[in-house]
Formats: sequence, structure tokens, C-alpha cells
Amino acid sequence: MKRSSKIILGIAVFMVLILGILIILPFVIDVEKFLPQIQSLAKKTLGREVKIEGIKLSLLKGLEIKLNRIEIANQAGFAQEPFLEVSEISARIGVLALTKNQIDIKRISLIKPIIRLERNQAGELSISDLKKKPTEPTPPESPEKKPAGLEIAGRKVEIGALEIKQGRLIFSDYKDQPEKASILEVNNFNLLLEDISQDKPISIESSFCLGEDCDKNNFSIQGKLGPLGEKIEPKNIPVDLSIQLSQLNFGPLAGYFSDSLPLKILSGLASGEIIAKGGYDTLALSTNLNVADFSFQDKAETWEQSPKTQLSLISQVRLNLADKLYQIEKADLALGKSQLGLIGEMKDDKYRFEISQAKLELGDLSQLVYPLKKLLSEKKASISGYSLLSLKIEKASPLSFQTSLDLKDTNLTWPGLLKKAGGEKLLMSLKGKGDEQGYLLENIALGLAGAEINGSGSISQDKNINLAVVGDEIAISELKKIVEPIAEYGLDGKMNLQARLYGALSQTENLGLKIDNLAVKGTEMDFALNGSVENFSAPKIRFNLEGRELNLDRLMPTEQKPQPATPPKTEEGSSSLNNLDIEGKLNLKSLLVKGYQAENVRANLTMKKGVLMLDDTNVNMFKGKISGPVKVDLGSKKTSFQTNINVSSIELPEPFKSITALANAIFGKVDGNINLSGTGTGWEELKKTLNGKGKIMVNNGSIKTIDMTGSLVNGWTKTEQFRNFMKSGLGEKDYQILEETPFTKAELEFAINNGEVEINNLAMGVKQGELTAKGKFDFDYQVKFKGALTLSEFDSNELAKKMGIGPEGKRYFFKNGKYLYLPFELKGKFPKPQVNLDTEEYGKIVAENLKAMAQQEIEKQTDQLKKEVEKKVDDWLKQFKP
Repeated sequence: MKRSSKIILGIAVFMVLILGILIILPFVIDVEKFLPQIQSLAKKTLGREVKIEGIKLSLLKGLEIKLNRIEIANQAGFAQEPFLEVSEISARIGVLALTKNQIDIKRISLIKPIIRLERNQAGELSISDLKKKPTEPTPPESPEKKPAGLEIAGRKVEIGALEIKQGRLIFSDYKDQPEKASILEVNNFNLLLEDISQDKPISIESSFCLGEDCDKNNFSIQGKLGPLGEKIEPKNIPVDLSIQLSQLNFGPLAGYFSDSLPLKILSGLASGEIIAKGGYDTLALSTNLNVADFSFQDKAETWEQSPKTQLSLISQVRLNLADKLYQIEKADLALGKSQLGLIGEMKDDKYRFEISQAKLELGDLSQLVYPLKKLLSEKKASISGYSLLSLKIEKASPLSFQTSLDLKDTNLTWPGLLKKAGGEKLLMSLKGKGDEQGYLLENIALGLAGAEINGSGSISQDKNINLAVVGDEIAISELKKIVEPIAEYGLDGKMNLQARLYGALSQTENLGLKIDNLAVKGTEMDFALNGSVENFSAPKIRFNLEGRELNLDRLMPTEQKPQPATPPKTEEGSSSLNNLDIEGKLNLKSLLVKGYQAENVRANLTMKKGVLMLDDTNVNMFKGKISGPVKVDLGSKKTSFQTNINVSSIELPEPFKSITALANAIFGKVDGNINLSGTGTGWEELKKTLNGKGKIMVNNGSIKTIDMTGSLVNGWTKTEQFRNFMKSGLGEKDYQILEETPFTKAELEFAINNGEVEINNLAMGVKQGELTAKGKFDFDYQVKFKGALTLSEFDSNELAKKMGIGPEGKRYFFKNGKYLYLPFELKGKFPKPQVNLDTEEYGKIVAENLKAMAQQEIEKQTDQLKKEVEKKVDDWLKQFKP
């Protein structure tokens, strides 16, 4: 036999022998006897009870060791169930590699491991004891003996595969729910790591199901880790991983990340992919996630749970964990119907972010964000449509920010405040800087079609604001489209604004507003206002209103919309009005109100504790002048007023044209003093409480609806002949004038009380003489007067001539034989009351005249008899003269 054949045969025999030994050896060696020592060593190492039901050794495919039914007890003070249960652990090692001073682990397998992790009420984990340092100090290893890379006992280690099959993790958390733990389960956990070495990438494949009831796995990882390198440092291990999510419910997970989240996530089914590539200093993350049934709430749980909606995120992020640098190259986020794009970076405590043209569906967001939903509901407001948001913010040295919000396509209704339709321009922007001292607001802008308002200022760290606002040539018509309180007012034209807001934002009593100029110029409007407001809690207002023209009839809406009923004032009155402290001046060249034209209007206005005072009031009105103080108590339970005014050359009926249909009944120019007071806001209430007095004189006037002279003379004559006489005597034109009572001057004193006006000492100079009267009328125009008409001596004589009344008749009809004196009664409803001759009173006059005539006749006859006697005596005496 050749030598080579002998060698081959020898090797074959040796291999058969070795194989036989490997087959026989596990049956010869009883490895079970090593279990107590293994368990004891494990217990000493872990500090817990360790149970292993069985151990097997196999050499058919290398050295393979299997441990069956392993249990590691839980930490004392936690649940009685084992911390770890494993159905089987096996490890297969290549024997020949041992001859090369290396360890070749072909495969490590864990079958059906169950890990039970627990956190108690104090926040302590059930594995806290495993992290404690050993009680016996161990000498530090010298640097030259420290293992590098994957080494065991100085031997290089390579692992072909590490696998976990059908694993399970149960985490019971009692920290926030002491009565009943929140449970997080990971089921059907499978992991396969292949080619585990220090110089080649490790292949990883894993999947599991997060949740108690899973039909299929919803989380998976595929990719590579490493190479690990000769010196294993986690931060130096590169990754190339793809993480797949499929209907993963991350609502239960959110609680474990609550500290890093601004909101509490309630639900969400996530699907998509996350790709991670790179190392500790060059990690790139690409995300493409869609979340269905996304719902959230504030951490304090004061909000209603948001309705479920859709959330999606597409992002590309680069991380340099060594330098703590985070770069967001792209982040497209969609929530419901809203979308935004974000780029930026963070390094240490510095950051820079930019949102460009985010499209926000405000109606959708108003339902998702509970505080906004609640606010809109309370104010009965609504919002819909899209807005565009842009934002730049950078925290460096100093912090800088710039943002704009375009609300052109937004519909906004806020009853009593705002009403904006889609398509109308509304653009808001803000630019500024910030540091430890506060914020510098470089520019605040509000843009409308034809209008722009700008501001600048600062807000300090303790929330003190100093903000200047300027607007030039603001189109009032554009403001009216949006600002509801002025929408129905007759404002037009242009407005200029210059103002400043200052004080503590957190303390309204220290907040103030200074208006340097608020000027309006439009149709029948030309005025300017300046002043200040201090203490917004109890406002102290100072102002000065000046102008060339102000038309309040045009300014005020012609039809007032019905307002919701307001609660009645309390006994203390209106607290808001009582808190007002107002001082101001009015100076207007022209003022139109209720159809009345007023000129050169000047007044000092004050309001203290709800009492409005107009002092030094001077107004040219009704072709005359009005002056005097006016006091109105607006802060009491019921509104009351008091005035003491002087009038000069006021022309009637101008003041009454818009008050009563009887305005054209009285004409003339009025001078005098009027003192009035009353309580109430409506005429029906006011006329019951109105009190006052006054003394007035009316010059060159006329009572258009009453023919006092004609009626009384007609009543006196009671004959057709007299009426014909009057007509023929005065002519057709003069006869028509008798349908009124013209007068040259009328003086009277009046008093108002209990719903009636009492007139005393009325003296009226009419064309034919004088009329005097006194009486009263109520506010339903029921009149009751008594008086007398006294014709002048000339008119009385002319009347007597035309009537053919001689001296004896005059003595009979006329007072003192010179004047026609006609007492009368005036009764009925104005403007057509009945004027009747007071026959009883007139009868007394005639009786007096007759008595006087009789006395005169007796005296006359006595005188005649005396003269005759004297004559006879004289004649008789003459007989005795020589």
C-alpha cells in the first residue's frame, strides 16, 4: 500500500473515531450534575433565585448546549410571578475554531422568552436591583488587559446568529394608577441577528406586535448594524435600518414619552417607514408616517378629547449626536386638513426654525383644539376657510423671530366684534428679537385692502409693554367690512392713527393707552381725537375732541338691530360705569344730530362714579344760543338727569320738529332759563318723573292753530252781523290771519310736576291788545286755561264805531268804558282746543259796568239838581240886591 493511501486511511479512521466519541460523549457525561452549580452561580451573580429544569449537551453539529425551562425570580416587593421565563436557551459553538484561539458561536437561540417588568407607585423598576453595584469590590482591570472588540478570555468571538422566537414583554406600571396598573404588552417578538463580529456589518431582522390583542405584527426592523470595530462603543456603531409600522396603536406608548410631548396622545394607528442611516455623528433619519384615528388632550386633562383625525409626517433629519446638532432638512406635517412644512436646526440651547406657507384649515382646527372650540362656542363665533402661516424663529444671540398670517381665505364671525368674509384681505405679521431682558418688537403690521396699521415697541421679561401704533390714510370702508362695531355706522373716507400702549400686561390696573392722534376725514366728517386711558381695571380717560364737521345722523345707524336683553342694574348701579373716570373737552365747529344743526359746540365733559357732567356748555343751535350745565347719572339703578340751561333767540318750532307733530303750532324766538330734572330712559317713564321750572319770553311769534281774538269776539257777539263786520272790516287777507294768534311778545313762568306743566303769569301782547292767562296741560296735550283778552283803547273804539256803539254802549260793554275785556276758558286737546267766552265772568264785568253807570247817573242827576237849586237860590238872592 502506498504511503499516501495509508495517510488518508489513517485520517479517515481518526475522523470516524472522533465522530464516534462525539456521539457517545453526551451519553457518557452527565451534565445534569452541573445544574446546581450553574444555578448557584447565576443566583450569586443576579442576586435572585434561578431555576433551570434541564440541560443537554450535543456534539453532532459542534458543541451545543441547551437549557430548558429557565426562571429568574422577581425582585422582592414586586409581583410573585417570575421576572423571566424562557422555554429554551441553546448555544452552538464550533469546536475547530477553538484550536485557532477564537470562539465561533454558530447560533444562540431563545425560544418563547417572557419578561415581566414592573414599576411601583414610587417609580422604582423591578430590575433596579440588577443595576446595583456588587457588595464586594473588584480590582480594576489594567488597560493592557482590557478586552477589545468581541473577546472572551482573550479569544476573538464571532456569532453566526442570535435569534429570539415568540418572545413576550409585559410591563405593568403602577406609578400613576396605584389601584390598577396600566399594562403594555409586546407579543410575538422575533429577532434574528446574523454575522455578529467586529469587522463585518451585522444583519438584523425583527418584528413584534405591540398590544394585547394582535392578529399580526405591527412593528418590524430590517437592516444592518456595524461593523462593531475592535473597540465596541455604541456611539461608533453605524446603522442602516428600516423600521416598518403597520397599524401600530401608539396611544398606550405616548404616556412613556409625555415629558417630551406638549400634549397627551390618546389614540393613533401609525403606518409607514422610518429609515436610519449613519453613525453617532452622521445619522440621517427619513420618516414617512401616516396616523389614523389620531386624538389628543392637554396633559392636565382640562380639554375635551379631540375628535379623531388624520396625521401624517414626511421628514428628513440629520443628527450629530456628538456635537448635539439636529438638522431638520424637511418636515411636512399634515393634521386633518391643515398642512405645514418645517426646516431648521438645533445645537445645544440654540435653534433656528422656519415654517413656510403653512396652510391651516381653521374650521377643522377649531374642532380639534378644544380651547379654540370652547372660546368660539362661548362667544357664538365661527371660523372656517384657510389661512397661510409663515414663521421664522432663531435663538442665537439674541433670539429673533418673524411670522406672518394671511387670513384672506378665512371666514370669521364674532358677534359684536368681527365679521370677515373669505376673499377680503387680512394679513398680520410680527418681527422682533428677544433676550434675557425681554422682547423687542421691531414691527407689527395689520394689512387690509387699502389700509395698513404698523406698530413697534417692546415687552420686558416682567411683561411690561411699550407699543407704538401708527396708521396713515386707513380706508375706513375696509375696516367696516371686518370690524362689526363700526360696520353700521356712516363712517367713510380716511383715518389716521397714532397711539401707544404701555404698562404691565399682567396687571390691567397698570396698563395704559395714549392716543396722540385719531383723525377721521370723510363725507360730512372731519374731526380729530387725542387723549389717554390709564388703569384698564378702572379706566381713567382723558380726551380732547376737535373738528370742523361731525354728522352724527350719518355716523349713527338709522336702524338699530335688536340687542339681547341685558340684566337690570343692581341697587348699586352699573359697576363698569361707576369705575370710569373721564375728563374731556369738545370743540366742534359743526355738529348735526337728529336733524338739528349745531355750530360752535364747546363743552367740558366729566364722568365720576357714573355721573356724566357737561360744564361750560355753549352751542349755537336753532338759530340761537344754548348754554348751561347738564348732569346725567348713569351709574345709579335708574338713569336720571338734571339741567339748568339758558337759551337766547332760539327759533320755534325748530326744537320740536323731530319730537312732536305739534311742532308747527307755535312760532317765535325764545329767550329764558329752563331748569329740568327727571329719571328714566324712555319717554313713557320720563314723563312721570319730569320736574322743572323756568321763565321764558317769546318774541314775534304766533299760535298757528288757535284764533284767540276771532274766537272770543265771535263768542262775544254771537251774531252773524258781527262776523260779517269782522270780515268786511279787516279784508280777506287779514281775515285769513285770524286763523292764528300772532303776538309781539309772550312772557311766562312754568313749573313741571306730576306729569303736568303749570303756566303762571302768561302775558301775551297781541295785535289788538293783550292776552293774559294761567293754567296747565299734561303730556297728552290736554289743556285747561283761564285768562282774558283786553283790546287796546284804539281797537276797542274802532270796534265800537263799526258796531255803532256809542258812548253809552261802550260804558256798558267795555271795561272802564274804554277797553273791550273778554275773559275766556281754553279747554280740550291741542292743537284744536275750544276757546269759549267766560260768560259768567264777563257777566260780572257787565254788572260792574251797570253799577258804575247807575252810580254815575245818580251823581249826574245830583249835580244837575244841585245846579238848579243853586241857580234858584242865586236868582232869589238877586232880588235882594240894591
